[in-house]
Amino acid sequence: MNLKIFFETLGCPKNETDSEWMMTSLCRSGALICQNPKEANIIIVNTCSFIKEAVNESIDRILELAKWKKNGSCCKLIVTGCLPQRYQKDIASALPEVDSFLGTGAYDQINTVVFNPTLKKQCLFLNPDNCNYPTGIHRMPPNHVAYIKIAEGCSHRCTYCIIPVLRGRHRSRPVNHIIEEACWLVDNGVKEIIIVAQDTTFYGNDNPDFPDIADLLIQIIKNLKKRSFLGHIRLMYANPKHISEKLIKVIADNPILCPYIDMPIQHCSNKILKKMGRHYNQDEILTLINTMRYYIPDIAIRTTILVGFPGETDKDLEEIISFMKTIKFDHLGVFSYSDADDLPSHHLPNHISEKEKENRLDSIMSLQADLSHSKLKRYIGKTLSVLVDRFNEDNPTQLETRSVYQAPEIDGVTWINNSNIQLGQSINVRIIKALDYDLIGVIV
Repeated sequence: MNLKIFFETLGCPKNETDSEWMMTSLCRSGALICQNPKEANIIIVNTCSFIKEAVNESIDRILELAKWKKNGSCCKLIVTGCLPQRYQKDIASALPEVDSFLGTGAYDQINTVVFNPTLKKQCLFLNPDNCNYPTGIHRMPPNHVAYIKIAEGCSHRCTYCIIPVLRGRHRSRPVNHIIEEACWLVDNGVKEIIIVAQDTTFYGNDNPDFPDIADLLIQIIKNLKKRSFLGHIRLMYANPKHISEKLIKVIADNPILCPYIDMPIQHCSNKILKKMGRHYNQDEILTLINTMRYYIPDIAIRTTILVGFPGETDKDLEEIISFMKTIKFDHLGVFSYSDADDLPSHHLPNHISEKEKENRLDSIMSLQADLSHSKLKRYIGKTLSVLVDRFNEDNPTQLETRSVYQAPEIDGVTWINNSNIQLGQSINVRIIKALDYDLIGVIV
């Protein structure tokens, strides 16, 4: 009998690509992926531990799913990813409900752990630097949107970030693997490809035989045009330090690339940026954004702000607010500094209280709601091409769609009313209203 396996993936899209690889590997060995944990013989939780909230979410979900070992068909609970990699010394005793743990360097051991019925509790925390990408295409059948991870790990040493420890140094994937995967996705109906990595713009810096990110995108575009690809490619997780004028021009000159970039600046106070280990300053960010808007006037810029970093003062917060009012980011996310004793920033003086961090986060998001609403008004009366993502669960006649200026899951959406359109279809809509983060349109 084929084993039924339920996957729970927590965290960012980069984790989703890891889960897809594991699912595909298991399916090729005879397993079946099911959608209900109650029916599963094996439950696998791929975890995140980037910040405290992610750790708590991972633990809560593991404990919640563990109940199916008593109340369902589950005979084995496996936890993979960043949580066991980060807390490997204590994880086994802290979570006795779990049968096996696989760190970020041991994904290729998933078949051994799943299909060996005599295997007792196993904890594999290999050096993530030694985790090699599988050859060939390892993807589950996609829907109309798919992520391609072009590199693993990170070679930067931001003082607040544990990712280099969990994921190892930056390793760019071979170009032919990326292009092969992109072509396969397009051949199987994908309309939007989203490029991800810890730092997509660092691609190729670890290997002199590899192209840079701009040339990689050109090669992907060239191959997809041969397949008459009519969709889009979106670039995420671009470190401002490595965004070149060459890359900006490539985005400007190729309509297949969304006029959109996700550029996490983390802060704009030069003092805090230096303490964070971010190797740029406020003037450089401003110059970069002006260059983007010069070459791509309609570009949508998304950023992320980290608030409450040790030593952050009221003046530093005022700098963020002033900078936001000057730049008027199209999309902005904010998260509070999450302290842990395995971070270099843990040893910095003048930590901020949780209450004050919460207040600062609220003030930034309140401002962004106003700025976002103001910027979205420019679309009223315009016709935009949108990609139909899903039905509203509460209102089946309402569809959630996105334009090229909106990334899935993290940005706002464009709502329309129509129950006869298929998911994954591209249609034209006229925008009639702007909300704080969303747009409302009617089909043209």
